Amino acid sequence: MLLRNKRHINQKLFITMIITAMAFILRDGFNRNVPLYFFLAHYALSFIFMSRDDITSLFLFLIPLSVGPLLYYLNVVYGLIFFIKNRRRLPLSNVVIISFVLFLWEAAHVLINIFAGYDDSIIKLLGFGLCLLVLAFNPKTETVADSYTKMLYSWCSGFASLCGILLLKYMNQFGIGGFPEIVRRFGFVRMVDTTSTSLLINPNQLGRQVIITVFCLLTVVHFDKQEKKRAFSLIAFFVPFGLMSGSRAFLLVGFIVGALYLVDNLARFKANWRQILLVLVMATLIAFFVNHFMGATVGMISRRLASQDVSGGRIEIYGDYLSRLLDSASLIVGRGMQDYNDKYGVAHSTHNLILEIVVMWGIIGLLIVGLWSASLHAGLELATPVFRKTIIPYLPLLGLFLNVQFGQFFISYYHTFPTLMLALFNIKYADSKLIRIG
Repeated sequence: MLLRNKRHINQKLFITMIITAMAFILRDGFNRNVPLYFFLAHYALSFIFMSRDDITSLFLFLIPLSVGPLLYYLNVVYGLIFFIKNRRRLPLSNVVIISFVLFLWEAAHVLINIFAGYDDSIIKLLGFGLCLLVLAFNPKTETVADSYTKMLYSWCSGFASLCGILLLKYMNQFGIGGFPEIVRRFGFVRMVDTTSTSLLINPNQLGRQVIITVFCLLTVVHFDKQEKKRAFSLIAFFVPFGLMSGSRAFLLVGFIVGALYLVDNLARFKANWRQILLVLVMATLIAFFVNHFMGATVGMISRRLASQDVSGGRIEIYGDYLSRLLDSASLIVGRGMQDYNDKYGVAHSTHNLILEIVVMWGIIGLLIVGLWSASLHAGLELATPVFRKTIIPYLPLLGLFLNVQFGQFFISYYHTFPTLMLALFNIKYADSKLIRIG
Protein backbone atom coordinates (compact mmCIF):
# COMPACT_ATOMS: atom_id res chain seq x y z
CA MET A 1 0.00 0.00 0.00
CA LEU A 2 1.15 3.51 -0.85
CA LEU A 3 -1.23 5.01 1.73
CA ARG A 4 0.93 4.55 4.77
CA ASN A 5 2.43 7.69 6.29
CA LYS A 6 3.45 11.22 5.41
CA ARG A 7 6.21 9.91 3.15
CA HIS A 8 3.60 8.29 0.94
CA ILE A 9 0.45 9.35 -0.87
CA ASN A 10 -2.22 10.76 1.45
CA GLN A 11 -5.96 10.18 1.10
CA LYS A 12 -6.89 13.45 -0.65
CA LEU A 13 -4.10 13.07 -3.19
CA PHE A 14 -4.96 9.40 -3.69
CA ILE A 15 -8.65 10.11 -4.37
CA THR A 16 -7.72 12.87 -6.83
CA MET A 17 -5.39 10.49 -8.65
CA ILE A 18 -8.07 7.78 -8.83
CA ILE A 19 -10.64 10.20 -10.29
CA THR A 20 -8.12 11.42 -12.86
CA ALA A 21 -7.02 7.93 -13.87
CA MET A 22 -10.63 6.74 -14.21
CA ALA A 23 -11.46 9.69 -16.46
CA PHE A 24 -8.52 8.88 -18.75
CA ILE A 25 -9.37 5.15 -18.74
CA LEU A 26 -12.95 5.92 -19.82
CA ARG A 27 -11.86 8.39 -22.49
CA ASP A 28 -8.76 6.73 -23.94
CA GLY A 29 -9.16 3.10 -22.91
CA PHE A 30 -12.85 2.62 -23.70
CA ASN A 31 -13.53 5.57 -26.09
CA ARG A 32 -16.15 7.16 -23.84
CA ASN A 33 -16.86 10.86 -24.16
CA VAL A 34 -15.15 12.72 -21.33
CA PRO A 35 -15.12 16.38 -22.41
CA LEU A 36 -11.97 18.46 -22.28
CA TYR A 37 -13.55 21.01 -19.98
CA PHE A 38 -13.86 18.30 -17.30
CA PHE A 39 -10.07 17.90 -17.26
CA LEU A 40 -9.51 21.67 -17.32
CA ALA A 41 -11.82 22.19 -14.33
CA HIS A 42 -10.57 19.10 -12.51
CA TYR A 43 -6.92 20.14 -12.85
CA ALA A 44 -7.55 23.69 -11.64
CA LEU A 45 -9.75 22.74 -8.69
CA SER A 46 -7.41 19.92 -7.63
CA PHE A 47 -4.45 22.30 -7.38
CA ILE A 48 -6.49 25.01 -5.67
CA PHE A 49 -7.75 22.70 -2.91
CA MET A 50 -4.62 20.56 -2.59
CA SER A 51 -2.24 21.45 0.25
CA ARG A 52 1.00 23.23 -0.53
CA ASP A 53 2.97 20.10 0.39
CA ASP A 54 1.09 17.97 -2.15
CA ILE A 55 0.85 20.15 -5.27
CA THR A 56 4.21 19.02 -6.67
CA SER A 57 3.28 15.36 -6.15
CA LEU A 58 0.00 15.98 -8.00
CA PHE A 59 1.88 17.78 -10.76
CA LEU A 60 4.30 14.89 -11.22
CA PHE A 61 1.38 12.44 -11.34
CA LEU A 62 -0.38 14.44 -14.05
CA ILE A 63 2.66 15.11 -16.28
CA PRO A 64 2.77 11.66 -17.99
CA LEU A 65 -1.01 11.73 -18.54
CA SER A 66 -1.19 15.20 -20.08
CA VAL A 67 -0.66 15.72 -23.81
CA GLY A 68 -0.66 18.74 -26.12
CA PRO A 69 -2.73 21.72 -24.92
CA LEU A 70 -3.61 19.90 -21.70
CA LEU A 71 0.12 19.57 -20.89
CA TYR A 72 0.67 23.30 -21.46
CA TYR A 73 -2.38 24.10 -19.34
CA LEU A 74 -1.12 21.83 -16.54
CA ASN A 75 2.24 23.58 -16.40
CA VAL A 76 0.65 27.03 -16.31
CA VAL A 77 -1.89 26.10 -13.60
CA TYR A 78 0.77 24.39 -11.48
CA GLY A 79 3.18 27.30 -11.94
CA LEU A 80 0.64 29.90 -10.87
CA ILE A 81 -0.60 27.87 -7.88
CA PHE A 82 3.00 27.08 -6.91
CA PHE A 83 3.90 30.76 -6.68
CA ILE A 84 0.65 31.66 -4.88
CA LYS A 85 1.01 28.93 -2.24
CA ASN A 86 4.74 29.53 -1.77
CA ARG A 87 4.64 33.33 -1.96
CA ARG A 88 6.25 33.72 1.48
CA ARG A 89 9.09 31.27 0.86
CA LEU A 90 10.66 32.23 -2.47
CA PRO A 91 14.29 33.19 -1.70
CA LEU A 92 16.34 34.93 -4.37
CA SER A 93 19.35 32.84 -5.38
CA ASN A 94 21.94 32.51 -8.11
CA VAL A 95 19.87 29.97 -10.04
CA VAL A 96 16.89 32.34 -10.05
CA ILE A 97 19.03 35.21 -11.32
CA ILE A 98 20.65 33.11 -14.05
CA SER A 99 17.25 31.68 -15.03
CA PHE A 100 16.01 35.24 -15.45
CA VAL A 101 19.04 36.06 -17.62
CA LEU A 102 18.28 33.03 -19.81
CA PHE A 103 14.65 34.16 -20.08
CA LEU A 104 15.75 37.67 -21.11
CA TRP A 105 18.09 36.19 -23.74
CA GLU A 106 15.21 34.21 -25.24
CA ALA A 107 12.93 37.28 -24.96
CA ALA A 108 15.42 39.32 -26.99
CA HIS A 109 15.27 36.67 -29.74
CA VAL A 110 11.47 36.63 -29.70
CA LEU A 111 11.23 40.42 -30.09
CA ILE A 112 13.83 40.48 -32.88
CA ASN A 113 12.07 37.63 -34.68
CA ILE A 114 8.67 39.38 -34.41
CA PHE A 115 10.09 42.54 -35.94
CA ALA A 116 11.72 40.40 -38.65
CA GLY A 117 8.31 39.00 -39.62
CA TYR A 118 8.39 35.61 -37.90
CA ASP A 119 5.39 34.24 -35.95
CA ASP A 120 7.12 34.03 -32.55
CA SER A 121 4.64 34.13 -29.66
CA ILE A 122 4.82 36.24 -26.51
CA ILE A 123 2.46 33.75 -24.82
CA LYS A 124 4.87 30.87 -25.48
CA LEU A 125 7.72 33.04 -24.17
CA LEU A 126 5.84 33.71 -20.92
CA GLY A 127 5.06 29.99 -20.58
CA PHE A 128 8.75 29.18 -20.90
CA GLY A 129 9.63 31.84 -18.32
CA LEU A 130 7.06 30.53 -15.85
CA CYS A 131 8.31 26.92 -16.12
CA LEU A 132 11.94 28.08 -15.91
CA LEU A 133 11.31 30.01 -12.68
CA VAL A 134 9.29 27.17 -11.13
CA LEU A 135 12.24 24.85 -11.75
CA ALA A 136 14.61 27.43 -10.23
CA PHE A 137 12.56 27.98 -7.07
CA ASN A 138 11.25 24.45 -6.48
CA PRO A 139 14.29 22.83 -4.78
CA LYS A 140 14.30 25.76 -2.34
CA THR A 141 10.70 25.26 -1.27
CA GLU A 142 10.24 21.48 -1.09
CA THR A 143 11.06 19.48 2.04
CA VAL A 144 12.48 16.62 0.03
CA ALA A 145 13.60 14.57 3.04
CA ASP A 146 9.96 13.93 3.99
CA SER A 147 8.19 14.16 0.65
CA TYR A 148 10.46 12.68 -2.02
CA THR A 149 9.07 9.14 -1.91
CA LYS A 150 5.56 10.59 -2.17
CA MET A 151 6.63 12.61 -5.22
CA LEU A 152 8.33 9.63 -6.82
CA TYR A 153 5.42 7.25 -6.27
CA SER A 154 3.02 9.91 -7.56
CA TRP A 155 5.12 10.16 -10.72
CA CYS A 156 5.21 6.35 -10.99
CA SER A 157 1.43 6.17 -10.57
CA GLY A 158 0.88 8.63 -13.41
CA PHE A 159 3.46 6.97 -15.65
CA ALA A 160 2.08 3.49 -14.94
CA SER A 161 -1.43 4.77 -15.69
CA LEU A 162 -0.24 6.08 -19.05
CA CYS A 163 1.43 2.77 -19.97
CA GLY A 164 -1.54 0.71 -18.78
CA ILE A 165 -4.15 2.84 -20.58
CA LEU A 166 -2.16 2.80 -23.84
CA LEU A 167 -1.83 -0.98 -23.55
CA LEU A 168 -5.59 -1.28 -23.01
CA LYS A 169 -6.23 1.08 -25.93
CA TYR A 170 -4.04 -0.97 -28.28
CA MET A 171 -5.57 -4.28 -27.20
CA ASN A 172 -9.11 -2.94 -27.73
CA GLN A 173 -8.16 -1.59 -31.15
CA PHE A 174 -5.90 -4.34 -32.51
CA GLY A 175 -6.41 -7.36 -30.25
CA ILE A 176 -4.09 -8.93 -27.67
CA GLY A 177 -2.08 -10.89 -30.23
CA GLY A 178 -2.14 -8.32 -33.01
CA PHE A 179 -1.11 -5.04 -31.44
CA PRO A 180 2.67 -5.75 -31.11
CA GLU A 181 2.96 -6.23 -34.89
CA ILE A 182 0.77 -3.23 -35.77
CA VAL A 183 1.97 -0.78 -33.12
CA ARG A 184 5.65 -1.77 -33.47
CA ARG A 185 7.11 1.03 -31.31
CA PHE A 186 4.94 1.41 -28.22
CA GLY A 187 3.57 4.85 -27.45
CA PHE A 188 2.86 6.62 -30.69
CA VAL A 189 0.17 5.26 -33.01
CA ARG A 190 -2.44 7.70 -34.22
CA MET A 191 -5.94 6.28 -34.44
CA VAL A 192 -9.13 7.54 -36.06
CA ASP A 193 -10.46 9.02 -32.82
CA THR A 194 -7.23 10.83 -31.86
CA THR A 195 -7.55 14.40 -30.61
CA SER A 196 -4.95 16.97 -29.57
CA THR A 197 -5.07 15.71 -25.97
CA SER A 198 -5.37 11.95 -26.62
CA LEU A 199 -2.85 9.84 -24.72
CA LEU A 200 0.25 9.39 -26.85
CA ILE A 201 3.96 9.48 -26.11
CA ASN A 202 7.00 9.63 -28.36
CA PRO A 203 8.72 6.22 -28.02
CA ASN A 204 12.08 7.91 -27.38
CA GLN A 205 10.51 10.00 -24.62
CA LEU A 206 8.98 6.82 -23.18
CA GLY A 207 12.41 5.18 -23.07
CA ARG A 208 13.95 8.23 -21.41
CA GLN A 209 11.27 8.36 -18.73
CA VAL A 210 11.69 4.64 -17.99
CA ILE A 211 15.42 5.15 -17.37
CA ILE A 212 14.86 8.11 -15.05
CA THR A 213 12.11 6.29 -13.16
CA VAL A 214 14.04 3.04 -12.74
CA PHE A 215 17.16 4.70 -11.33
CA CYS A 216 15.16 6.99 -9.04
CA LEU A 217 13.54 3.84 -7.63
CA LEU A 218 16.94 2.17 -7.27
CA THR A 219 18.16 5.21 -5.32
CA VAL A 220 15.24 4.86 -2.89
CA VAL A 221 16.01 1.15 -2.46
CA HIS A 222 19.68 1.97 -1.85
CA PHE A 223 18.79 4.14 1.15
CA ASP A 224 15.59 2.49 2.36
CA LYS A 225 15.47 -1.30 2.22
CA GLN A 226 11.81 -1.27 3.30
CA GLU A 227 10.91 0.00 -0.16
CA LYS A 228 12.43 -3.01 -1.98
CA LYS A 229 9.23 -4.88 -2.82
CA ARG A 230 7.38 -1.82 -4.04
CA ALA A 231 10.30 -0.38 -5.99
CA PHE A 232 11.35 -3.61 -7.69
CA SER A 233 7.73 -4.39 -8.62
CA LEU A 234 7.51 -1.02 -10.36
CA ILE A 235 10.86 -1.54 -12.08
CA ALA A 236 9.72 -4.95 -13.38
CA PHE A 237 6.57 -3.24 -14.72
CA PHE A 238 8.32 -0.33 -16.46
CA VAL A 239 11.32 -2.03 -18.12
CA PRO A 240 9.26 -4.04 -20.68
CA PHE A 241 7.60 -0.79 -21.79
CA GLY A 242 11.04 0.75 -22.28
CA LEU A 243 11.93 -2.21 -24.49
CA MET A 244 8.63 -1.94 -26.39
CA SER A 245 9.52 1.68 -27.20
CA GLY A 246 12.23 0.32 -29.50
CA SER A 247 14.40 3.28 -28.55
CA ARG A 248 18.07 2.70 -29.34
CA ALA A 249 18.91 5.55 -26.96
CA PHE A 250 17.05 3.65 -24.22
CA LEU A 251 19.19 0.57 -24.82
CA LEU A 252 22.49 2.48 -25.01
CA VAL A 253 21.90 4.85 -22.11
CA GLY A 254 20.30 2.10 -20.02
CA PHE A 255 23.39 -0.07 -20.54
CA ILE A 256 25.81 2.74 -19.59
CA VAL A 257 23.90 3.87 -16.52
CA GLY A 258 23.16 0.28 -15.47
CA ALA A 259 26.87 -0.59 -15.71
CA LEU A 260 27.74 2.39 -13.49
CA TYR A 261 25.11 1.26 -10.99
CA LEU A 262 26.68 -2.21 -10.79
CA VAL A 263 30.21 -0.78 -10.52
CA ASP A 264 29.15 1.45 -7.62
CA ASN A 265 27.56 -1.50 -5.82
CA LEU A 266 30.50 -3.81 -6.53
CA ALA A 267 32.85 -1.24 -4.99
CA ARG A 268 31.00 -1.89 -1.71
CA PHE A 269 30.28 -5.55 -2.34
CA LYS A 270 30.05 -6.66 1.31
CA ALA A 271 27.38 -4.09 2.10
CA ASN A 272 25.49 -4.42 -1.18
CA TRP A 273 25.76 -8.07 -2.26
CA ARG A 274 22.09 -8.79 -1.51
CA GLN A 275 20.99 -5.86 -3.62
CA ILE A 276 23.31 -6.90 -6.47
CA LEU A 277 21.89 -10.42 -6.35
CA LEU A 278 18.32 -9.12 -6.32
CA VAL A 279 18.96 -6.86 -9.33
CA LEU A 280 20.58 -9.71 -11.28
CA VAL A 281 17.71 -12.08 -10.47
CA MET A 282 15.16 -9.48 -11.54
CA ALA A 283 17.09 -8.75 -14.76
CA THR A 284 17.17 -12.48 -15.52
CA LEU A 285 13.42 -12.81 -14.96
CA ILE A 286 12.70 -9.80 -17.18
CA ALA A 287 14.98 -11.22 -19.90
CA PHE A 288 13.18 -14.57 -19.69
CA PHE A 289 9.77 -12.89 -19.94
CA VAL A 290 10.82 -10.72 -22.89
CA ASN A 291 12.41 -13.64 -24.75
CA HIS A 292 9.43 -15.97 -24.32
CA PHE A 293 6.44 -13.60 -24.44
CA MET A 294 7.59 -10.52 -26.36
CA GLY A 295 8.87 -12.02 -29.61
CA ALA A 296 7.51 -9.18 -31.75
CA THR A 297 9.35 -6.63 -29.60
CA VAL A 298 12.61 -8.60 -29.79
CA GLY A 299 12.25 -8.79 -33.59
CA MET A 300 11.54 -5.06 -33.87
CA ILE A 301 14.58 -4.17 -31.75
CA SER A 302 16.78 -6.53 -33.78
CA ARG A 303 15.68 -4.89 -37.04
CA ARG A 304 16.32 -1.40 -35.69
CA LEU A 305 19.80 -2.36 -34.45
CA ALA A 306 20.57 -3.97 -37.82
CA SER A 307 19.61 -0.80 -39.71
CA GLN A 308 22.29 0.66 -41.97
CA ASP A 309 21.71 4.09 -40.38
CA VAL A 310 21.75 3.23 -36.68
CA SER A 311 21.73 6.98 -35.88
CA GLY A 312 18.19 7.29 -37.28
CA GLY A 313 19.24 10.08 -39.66
CA ARG A 314 20.76 12.18 -36.88
CA ILE A 315 24.21 12.48 -38.46
CA GLU A 316 22.67 14.08 -41.56
CA ILE A 317 20.62 16.40 -39.36
CA TYR A 318 23.72 17.47 -37.42
CA GLY A 319 25.51 18.19 -40.70
CA ASP A 320 22.63 20.34 -41.97
CA TYR A 321 22.62 22.52 -38.87
CA LEU A 322 26.40 22.81 -38.62
CA SER A 323 26.71 23.88 -42.24
CA ARG A 324 24.26 26.72 -41.59
CA LEU A 325 25.76 27.70 -38.24
CA LEU A 326 29.33 27.96 -39.46
CA ASP A 327 28.37 30.41 -42.20
CA SER A 328 26.46 32.92 -40.07
CA ALA A 329 26.40 34.99 -36.90
CA SER A 330 23.87 32.50 -35.53
CA LEU A 331 26.82 30.51 -34.18
CA ILE A 332 27.38 33.33 -31.66
CA VAL A 333 23.83 34.49 -30.86
CA GLY A 334 21.43 31.83 -32.21
CA ARG A 335 17.91 32.44 -33.54
CA GLY A 336 15.66 31.67 -30.57
CA MET A 337 13.64 28.66 -29.44
CA GLN A 338 10.40 29.00 -31.35
CA ASP A 339 10.25 27.12 -34.68
CA TYR A 340 14.02 27.30 -34.94
CA ASN A 341 14.18 24.53 -37.54
CA ASP A 342 12.11 26.66 -39.95
CA LYS A 343 14.46 29.60 -39.46
CA TYR A 344 17.40 27.37 -40.40
CA GLY A 345 15.53 25.65 -43.23
CA VAL A 346 15.94 22.17 -41.74
CA ALA A 347 13.03 19.73 -41.61
CA HIS A 348 13.82 18.23 -38.19
CA SER A 349 14.82 19.41 -34.72
CA THR A 350 18.48 19.07 -33.75
CA HIS A 351 18.19 15.78 -31.79
CA ASN A 352 21.12 16.83 -29.62
CA LEU A 353 21.14 18.99 -26.49
CA ILE A 354 24.40 20.87 -27.14
CA LEU A 355 23.51 21.56 -30.77
CA GLU A 356 19.99 22.57 -29.71
CA ILE A 357 21.37 25.20 -27.33
CA VAL A 358 23.79 26.63 -29.90
CA VAL A 359 21.15 26.67 -32.64
CA MET A 360 18.68 28.49 -30.36
CA TRP A 361 20.93 30.80 -28.36
CA GLY A 362 24.43 30.56 -29.85
CA ILE A 363 27.69 30.21 -27.98
CA ILE A 364 26.54 33.00 -25.66
CA GLY A 365 23.52 30.92 -24.77
CA LEU A 366 25.69 27.84 -24.26
CA LEU A 367 27.67 29.77 -21.63
CA ILE A 368 24.45 30.94 -19.93
CA VAL A 369 23.05 27.39 -19.88
CA GLY A 370 26.35 26.11 -18.46
CA LEU A 371 26.10 28.61 -15.58
CA TRP A 372 22.40 27.77 -15.18
CA SER A 373 23.15 24.04 -14.90
CA ALA A 374 25.90 24.60 -12.33
CA SER A 375 23.66 26.92 -10.31
CA LEU A 376 20.83 24.34 -10.33
CA HIS A 377 23.14 21.83 -8.68
CA ALA A 378 24.60 24.41 -6.28
CA GLY A 379 21.06 25.44 -5.39
CA LEU A 380 20.42 22.01 -3.92
CA GLU A 381 22.68 23.13 -1.03
CA LEU A 382 23.91 19.63 -0.29
CA ALA A 383 25.21 19.11 3.23
CA THR A 384 27.21 15.98 2.33
CA PRO A 385 29.54 15.07 -0.57
CA VAL A 386 26.91 12.78 -2.14
CA PHE A 387 28.87 12.06 -5.33
CA ARG A 388 31.99 11.02 -3.41
CA LYS A 389 30.02 8.56 -1.30
CA THR A 390 27.92 7.00 -4.10
CA ILE A 391 27.12 7.89 -7.71
CA ILE A 392 23.72 6.15 -7.60
CA PRO A 393 21.68 9.31 -6.77
CA TYR A 394 23.21 11.02 -9.83
CA LEU A 395 22.30 8.25 -12.27
CA PRO A 396 18.81 9.60 -13.16
CA LEU A 397 20.37 12.98 -13.95
CA LEU A 398 23.12 11.31 -15.97
CA GLY A 399 20.53 9.19 -17.78
CA LEU A 400 18.56 12.32 -18.69
CA PHE A 401 21.69 14.14 -19.87
CA LEU A 402 22.88 11.25 -22.03
CA ASN A 403 19.45 10.62 -23.50
CA VAL A 404 18.89 14.20 -24.64
CA GLN A 405 22.14 13.98 -26.61
CA PHE A 406 19.94 11.99 -29.02
CA GLY A 407 16.75 14.01 -28.58
CA GLN A 408 15.58 17.41 -27.43
CA PHE A 409 15.36 19.17 -24.10
CA PHE A 410 14.59 22.89 -24.03
CA ILE A 411 11.99 22.93 -26.80
CA SER A 412 10.15 20.16 -24.92
CA TYR A 413 10.43 21.91 -21.55
CA TYR A 414 6.80 21.20 -20.60
CA HIS A 415 7.74 17.58 -19.94
CA THR A 416 11.56 17.65 -19.70
CA PHE A 417 11.72 20.23 -16.89
CA PRO A 418 9.58 18.03 -14.59
CA THR A 419 11.88 15.05 -15.19
CA LEU A 420 14.89 17.25 -14.45
CA MET A 421 13.11 18.38 -11.27
CA LEU A 422 12.62 14.73 -10.25
CA ALA A 423 16.29 13.92 -10.93
CA LEU A 424 17.43 16.90 -8.81
CA PHE A 425 15.09 15.91 -5.98
CA ASN A 426 16.63 12.44 -6.15
CA ILE A 427 20.05 13.90 -5.31
CA LYS A 428 18.65 16.06 -2.52
CA TYR A 429 16.83 13.03 -1.09
CA ALA A 430 20.11 11.08 -1.00
CA ASP A 431 21.75 14.00 0.79
CA SER A 432 19.05 13.95 3.48
CA LYS A 433 19.56 10.20 3.95
CA LEU A 434 23.35 10.57 4.22
CA ILE A 435 22.90 13.28 6.87
CA ARG A 436 20.87 10.85 8.99
CA ILE A 437 23.36 8.05 8.45
CA GLY A 438 26.16 10.38 9.47
